[in-house]
Amino acid sequence: MMDWQQIKANWPQLHDAVRKRWSNLSDVEIELAGGDRLRLVERLKTAYGISREEARRQVDAWSRQLH
Repeated sequence: MMDWQQIKANWPQLHDAVRKRWSNLSDVEIELAGGDRLRLVERLKTAYGISREEARRQVDAWSRQLH
């Protein structure tokens, strides 16, 4: 599992994985999230019309699967 410092440092390499997991996010939205957990949560909340808690749950589940 990667921590968020590692995710942020590797964000450009994770772009495709983010795009695959959340296809409603544009490339620009992914880039603007910049590997910041809270920014990603907010972008998911808006793009998918889900609660902040659900967005957090999805982001945490996704980050746990990263190696």
